[in-house]
Amino acid sequence: MDGIKESVEKVVSEAQTADDVTEQFIDLEARLTNLEALEVELRALLTEVRQQPEADPDKLLRVFNEIAAVRGQIEQIQGQLDYLENVVDLATLTIGLTPTPAVVPIADDTWEPIEVARDALRNLVTGVQGVADWAIHFALYTMPMLLILLGVPAALGFYIYRRWRKRPPPAPAAPMPSES
Repeated sequence: MDGIKESVEKVVSEAQTADDVTEQFIDLEARLTNLEALEVELRALLTEVRQQPEADPDKLLRVFNEIAAVRGQIEQIQGQLDYLENVVDLATLTIGLTPTPAVVPIADDTWEPIEVARDALRNLVTGVQGVADWAIHFALYTMPMLLILLGVPAALGFYIYRRWRKRPPPAPAAPMPSES
């Protein structure tokens, strides 16, 4: 890290972290020891069950399955222990470099007007397709829905209004006799 610091103009930030895996390592070793002892006991039990003259196949199968499960746990813990040993042996160094503003070019040398024109045409086609999609959707879905939702009630209202206007006017009321 000192060599890297000497080769740069300015160090903006620096961070170091360490994870202590001692407790995890010790715990895994203890679990591994217990599981290995259990495997030895299960193998002895398997030998004992096999030596019985009328050994129950279900018992044999259960003991065998238990040995397989314990062996799987042992291998998993051994893999974790191997990983932790490698993590302890190896260190990871992450470095982020940012150029100073004086080094950053003012203009990008990779400007390509042809690509800009292609992008603009692609965007134009996409926009026209969007408008066409909207018009098709409006003509085939929105207009029929509007006709159904607004046209049917409007036609019904118009029919009721015309029937109401064509009804015969009420008969004129008879003149009231005057009291003279």
